[in-house]
Amino acid sequence: MEASGSRPLFVLSCNRSGSTLLRFILDTHPEVYCPPELFLGQAARSMGTFLSGLEGYETFQEGAEEFRVAAAVREPLRSFLDERLAAATARKGKRLWCEKTPDNVYHLRLLDALYPEARHVCLYRHGLDVVVSAMRLAGRIPPVQRWIRQSSGHALTGTIRWWCEMTREILACEHRSPERCFRIRYEDLVADPGRALPPLFAFLGLAWDERLLDTVFSAEHELGHEDPNIRFTGRIHQDSLGTGADLPLAEVPDETLDEMRRLLAELGYPETIARATAASGEDTEVTMPWFFEQFLPERLAALPDLAASINTSFRFAVDGPGGGSWIVDLYPDRRGVQPENGHALPTMMVSAADLAAISRGVLNPSKAYAQGRLRLAGTVSLDQLQKLTKLLLQPSASANLSKG
Repeated sequence: MEASGSRPLFVLSCNRSGSTLLRFILDTHPEVYCPPELFLGQAARSMGTFLSGLEGYETFQEGAEEFRVAAAVREPLRSFLDERLAAATARKGKRLWCEKTPDNVYHLRLLDALYPEARHVCLYRHGLDVVVSAMRLAGRIPPVQRWIRQSSGHALTGTIRWWCEMTREILACEHRSPERCFRIRYEDLVADPGRALPPLFAFLGLAWDERLLDTVFSAEHELGHEDPNIRFTGRIHQDSLGTGADLPLAEVPDETLDEMRRLLAELGYPETIARATAASGEDTEVTMPWFFEQFLPERLAALPDLAASINTSFRFAVDGPGGGSWIVDLYPDRRGVQPENGHALPTMMVSAADLAAISRGVLNPSKAYAQGRLRLAGTVSLDQLQKLTKLLLQPSASANLSKG
């Protein structure tokens, strides 16, 4: 294969389509460097405009059928980008860099002009599920805001139109350069990663080892612009599939729904996706006495290095059936769990049901915190919270947890 900077890789997707999960998977491979979102397309357009102004050229020549960048602009711009991306890739001891910013979809013709040899992983997710997730963060996704404004303020219609726009652009890239594109659906990725990923790595000319999946969340990945929920995730799961099935679509214009249906059909989706059934064991009772008196002490014994690296103590104030107050002591010299009513410690306040769901891996702590279902008092670092989440997570959702 050519040098790391010569055949780059772009993940093309809507926001909220699983690109951060795919980024973690790719970045875990020993030959792929996939950093947080770099907004490479946006940066290239801004720098290209700057260089064009200095050289006295028209910025870009954009037509319906072609997009041209003057050589006097293209060559120094690519050289600048290559130099820095190759250096970062080399520092990681890798040889292929990958950029996954969803915003790059809006700059595809410029990126293709700069990197005509680049390969694209085209990641799709069912539009209704994307819409549910994106509407919660619409204020942080400017194109969604633009489409909502253009839809007379109707958030659902605007967000569907945004998904359609992004999906059309990615499909157009596939149609222009099918030999440089690999299609993967989020649903297939999370349902059976061991089946979905080998063809992707074969497309990239990279060796596939299924053991990579065991280290996706324990490997070190650089911090940056990303979905923060990934830092509180310990496994690949299907819990968010089908979340858009109950969206109230009655007020969405027929032409908007027709376009979504057409795009879904082209991607091989049915019009709707039934709600995903939870992993086996979800309905199994997890009592708080069992959790704090048996499960957590066993986890501390099984993962002493992880517990010691947290190096603090937490008070859990648990409401609901079987609730109470426990101290989880994670200092290396006195590791253990005990009932306690003290208040002078970092405290995690949560219901028994939500703590059980966090432990099963079906409730993301970051989302629970954002929704006010998990509250924190005292000083706790992000690193400590991430490690504590791993400690609380049950190794297998199918284990028999009806103890207590």
